[in-house]
Amino acid sequence: MAESPEFYETLFDFLNITELAPIAFHLLQRLPISKKIYDEVLGISRFTTKEELDLESIFKFENHYSYFYKLTIISYLRESEE
Repeated sequence: MAESPEFYETLFDFLNITELAPIAFHLLQRLPISKKIYDEVLGISRFTTKEELDLESIFKFENHYSYFYKLTIISYLRESEE
């Protein structure tokens, strides 16, 4: 189930529902990182100029839980580089 992109999409949909968002986020923090989102975040490094980098399309800023999840992935990537 944790390998299913549809499962993660459903959890991210739940992040947009006020009553379910804290529970869905809690679950996301305990699962392996979503491969799709990991690849999106990792793709940031392919940009060579600030103009090419469209953070709004990567982060989508739809809610603070989603945003924080993606920032957590960035933090993980930075720590693994050190």
